[in-house]
Amino acid sequence: MQRLQGVECLLAPIITEVRLAFRYRFAHHLLVALAE
Repeated sequence: MQRLQGVECLLAPIITEVRLAFRYRFAHHLLVALAE
């Protein structure tokens, strides 16, 4: 079980980063669509 926690600790920041990047891209596409 200890090993699984280590993996989660490694993945958590990566997942957060990916989520933020995805949200940013989505917002950017939305703004571009509105601007046109």
